[in-house]
Amino acid sequence: MLYRLIRTIYPVGLAALLAGTLAAVPAAASTAGLHVVASPFISNSSLGGAAVIAPGDMWAVGAIGTGPFQPLAEHFNGTGWSVVPTPALSGALGRVAGAAGNDVWAVGDQAQGSSVNTLIEHWDGTRWSVSISKPSGIAAGPDGALWFTNYGNSSIGRITTAGKVTNYTGTGLNPYGIAVGSDGALWFTNLSSYHSSIGRITTAGAITTYTDRSIGKPAGIAAGPDGALWFTNYGNGSIGRITTAGKVTTYTDPSISLPYGIAAGPDGALWFTDLFTSYQSSIGRITTAGKVTNYTDPSISRPAWIAAGPDGALWFTNYGNGSIGRITTAGAVTNYTDPSISLPYGIAAGPDGALWFTEFIDIGSGHMNSIGRITTQ
Repeated sequence: MLYRLIRTIYPVGLAALLAGTLAAVPAAASTAGLHVVASPFISNSSLGGAAVIAPGDMWAVGAIGTGPFQPLAEHFNGTGWSVVPTPALSGALGRVAGAAGNDVWAVGDQAQGSSVNTLIEHWDGTRWSVSISKPSGIAAGPDGALWFTNYGNSSIGRITTAGKVTNYTGTGLNPYGIAVGSDGALWFTNLSSYHSSIGRITTAGAITTYTDRSIGKPAGIAAGPDGALWFTNYGNGSIGRITTAGKVTTYTDPSISLPYGIAAGPDGALWFTDLFTSYQSSIGRITTAGKVTNYTDPSISRPAWIAAGPDGALWFTNYGNGSIGRITTAGAVTNYTDPSISLPYGIAAGPDGALWFTEFIDIGSGHMNSIGRITTQ
């Protein structure tokens, strides 16, 4: 129906548009009251999706280049076509749809290294932005919204409980973990080999970045009972602490190897996962004074994220053996397995008194991306 509607108005224009050859058509050619409107000529470009939002408001999307590709968006305002800038990244857009002139969505693929991920872009009436791309960390903000890190497009996202997404970008961002600080701002890690840093974003969207030579590929971050933010330095095997004024302190210990997730425990200390410590994965504990204790158990295997449970213990995901672990503040470890658990990763305490965890896809076992729930009893 959409094609027939457009074709009735621009019979040759749409066909040529979808074929990527409209630029070769004269700017004004009319037959029996119908006419063709030329689009801008762009070398090595193609368009694959089109949508009418309203009379005199139409979008077409595709890609530019011969590889790597860049997304392409063109807009028709009732008179002519024009190219509208999209975020600079490698990828292509294939479909577009919208509910209003300030609410248009386009989907496609984004190339990131050797992998290809889903690309979703949004037009808010002013500009195109990548709203959600490989989200990693998420935290409830003091403004009643949820704040998350877009590791895939180097931005910080905010989503209201009604589902409205806003993105904030900055220089040198590779955000990963995120937590609310005692100052009412959101603090996040920049997991990068070249731009390792700790970032801060206010609820108004103002971003500040703090660098220090001791920061090395930081991953997890959590608010400590001392008012500072604590984070794991996955790249150099240490635990970092940053005050809300930006002062960084780093703690090292021979027992720390590849620290990853971190959470504040009910005992006033910070607990963290260690993917690999002396050939054995472990759970670590660090006091606010910097004293480190390491706990090992044969059931702990490549633990990823960790969270404080409502039962006074710490719960963590064992990505290496497909199980959920629990450790008391005294160091006693219990492991829970189930045929439904495959590759658990993120974990958080839910409002229902249970622990909720994420799972990656595992084609070999037949498990798909899923959310799991485990009770404390």
